[in-house]
Amino acid sequence: MRRFMLAAAATVLVAIPATAMAATWYRFYSDSDTAWYFDADSIRRNGQWTSANQYAVYTVASERTGVKSVSATIEINCSTRKYRLARFEPFDANGQSMGAMDNPENGTEHDNVPGSANEAGMKFVCDNARSGAVRVSSPLADGH
Repeated sequence: MRRFMLAAAATVLVAIPATAMAATWYRFYSDSDTAWYFDADSIRRNGQWTSANQYAVYTVASERTGVKSVSATIEINCSTRKYRLARFEPFDANGQSMGAMDNPENGTEHDNVPGSANEAGMKFVCDNARSGAVRVSSPLADGH
């Protein structure tokens, strides 16, 4: 009986991270340099701001910084169409974190740029626009 309880506890402990990591990723924008993704399950409205987890994968790691991909939590004011970074974490080509930063720009709000990834992201998050977005299992497994 004790062996069974230990095995059951181990199974539960292994399953917890998998559940916490569950996400519904969409590639909402891409160009020749970068593919951009949102986790639709992470979208949360809190007053005037809507937050979401975003991931960007670059075609080639930056020669200057070594950054190959970036995980970020962004906050969008859907009324004003401005956004700000709440969290930012770059990764190198081996998938190693280069250091996470909370509120890296001290709440600086950025304007929407028509025709850009940020405009497509605002439409995805604020307008629930999924047309043209492609569901993927993971940004890193997309191969785009």
